Amino acid sequence: MSTSVEDYSLGLTPTVSEPFYDALQGALADGNPNVVGIAGRAFLCDNASGQWIRTHINVVEQRNVDTNRDLLLLPQGVWRQTVSSWHKGMGQTNMDRNDSDNERYYKSWNINPFNKWRFSCLNKTNLVKNLGFSNTSRTYIQEVNGDLFGAGESTVFMITDFTTWTEQTLTVTGTVYDVTTDGEYFYVAHDNQVSAYNNNSGTLTLVTTYDAGTGDHTMVLWSKDRLYTTSNNQLYEVTSGTPALVYTHPQTAYRWVDGTDAPDGTYFLGGAGDKYQVHRLIVDESGTLLTPTVAATLPEGEVGYCIDEYLGFLFIGNMSGIRMALLNNGLLTLGALIETNSPVYDFEGQNQFVWYTNSLIADQYYSVSNNDQVFSEFPKGTSQGLGRMDLSTFAGGVASPAFANDLVAYDQTINDWPEFPLTSAEQVSAIASDPRGTLQQSITSVTTIAGVSVQQDGVSGRRVFAMAGGKLFAEVIDNASAGWLEQGILSYAVEDNKAGLYQMAKWMPNDGTLYLDYKADGADWFRSSRVLMSDTNVSTGNKTLDGLLFSRFQPRYVVLPTLKGGSPITRWEMRSIPAKGKASKWQVPVMNYQELDINGVKAIRDPVAELDFLMNLVESGRLFNYQESGVVYSVHATGFEWKPESLTSGGTGWQGTYTLIVEEIV
Repeated sequence: MSTSVEDYSLGLTPTVSEPFYDALQGALADGNPNVVGIAGRAFLCDNASGQWIRTHINVVEQRNVDTNRDLLLLPQGVWRQTVSSWHKGMGQTNMDRNDSDNERYYKSWNINPFNKWRFSCLNKTNLVKNLGFSNTSRTYIQEVNGDLFGAGESTVFMITDFTTWTEQTLTVTGTVYDVTTDGEYFYVAHDNQVSAYNNNSGTLTLVTTYDAGTGDHTMVLWSKDRLYTTSNNQLYEVTSGTPALVYTHPQTAYRWVDGTDAPDGTYFLGGAGDKYQVHRLIVDESGTLLTPTVAATLPEGEVGYCIDEYLGFLFIGNMSGIRMALLNNGLLTLGALIETNSPVYDFEGQNQFVWYTNSLIADQYYSVSNNDQVFSEFPKGTSQGLGRMDLSTFAGGVASPAFANDLVAYDQTINDWPEFPLTSAEQVSAIASDPRGTLQQSITSVTTIAGVSVQQDGVSGRRVFAMAGGKLFAEVIDNASAGWLEQGILSYAVEDNKAGLYQMAKWMPNDGTLYLDYKADGADWFRSSRVLMSDTNVSTGNKTLDGLLFSRFQPRYVVLPTLKGGSPITRWEMRSIPAKGKASKWQVPVMNYQELDINGVKAIRDPVAELDFLMNLVESGRLFNYQESGVVYSVHATGFEWKPESLTSGGTGWQGTYTLIVEEIV
């Protein structure tokens, strides 16, 4: 039996007694078009049979998802991604990985995401008071019985009119170090004293001063009907007016920095160097104070700044973020670190939320490449203000509540947003030189005023926050300002190219403006749609993406809201199709014979061994190289057909044509 392929003469030789040379490997090296390489081994193809075929295949046919939710009610081959709630907060970079949470997002600015099934813009803030302190002088504020009390440098102040924001002031000896309240009086730790103030018929009045012994008193706390203060490493109770030593920490360099009342005792935050702890203080059955015990040790390097309790949870602010802590029989279970870009100095609880100082909001707006007309609505760089946690939703695991950037400081006197002046390196240097100091122009305190009279969107009161230097910023009710939200990276869980068909958004009736932006594969931001949200429409309709080719897509929603309500957005959707790749599929008929003759040169093989070699490629599913006409492809075997024709000369096995089916991997 013999066959001819083009001008190469092929034939089965009758015996194996003649000397031979493996001409197939040589023919492969010489570029013989009828010899192919399969996993590094040369084989002769049966070109005369018409079964040697190369065809096109679609690279992507199925989407890698764990649920069929976004595959239903769609034309075949069309993929959909939808988002209809953002209430689990920011901090998720990829929106469609297998373990992604569809109700979290990447980052936002001046956005309230915490109402389920919608997000909306927050109110603007205004600079309402500038007391003219030094820009490293920590400013404290506290709502007391409906009034706003505060202190900084050597000044105590009170504001009762939240329209004019006129303040009354008194001077204290030394420097103000800390403040607290029992709900009736405003206590200020300064010099080696603690002074109590109140609103006496509209006048800021010094009620009494406690002599707390020698040394500066850098902390003061009212907890469980007792007044505490500190001097160096010593903790005192001064409720009676006479200082009573409660505890002396064995480390002379140890300093107490803050404290809080809690359901199961009083907790104090303190430390030395970069090692900080939380101590718990309780009383026995007779009311006698017991020796404080360590309830938690912060991870090394987390310099503590503040501690507070709300709704049975503790919150610890440190140089790089926040840790929530769960009460556990006198011990604390610390949650994961919620990272911030600067130290956290204060907390404020209201309703289901806890606000925190956010001196450096690094998330900033980047202009689009195609005629950006709204860039003036946002800071040119970073900004300052507050962050917020939602205690009804735990998105990041145990003791890890949902969080997001919140209100942003705005100075209407200069029509600009204050910007934190220190780089990360400068912050680290300043903290290293003075761990208990206040970084210049930091947001150092936050409180709530008008908690009964103001109710908006499920939240009570108005937030007021203070900046080092004596600047006070207040939320302006029913005066929403522009905001944006970046959803995160969308890839449909595959890195292959997709073609964008359209995106769509829905909202609750309002008269604001919505901009749909995107960034594809690291390119600049691009504005694809501008939509006027009128009372008669609640959807953009399908806004075309004109077949945009992308591997990774990042959506951004920019909202210019109506003043009242914040222009709630309720849904976003995008549809795409997989881009067809340039992959190939081959059907390769291999002549698996004991002897082949190529132009008079014999190639001798063992058909049984060759069959095992080829079958292993199919059964293992491994990748291998397929070489054809000098071009090498990365492939895997997906099938075969074996047609035995005759026994080998020794009768040890069959020889014939083995058709291997391979697909290219791209």
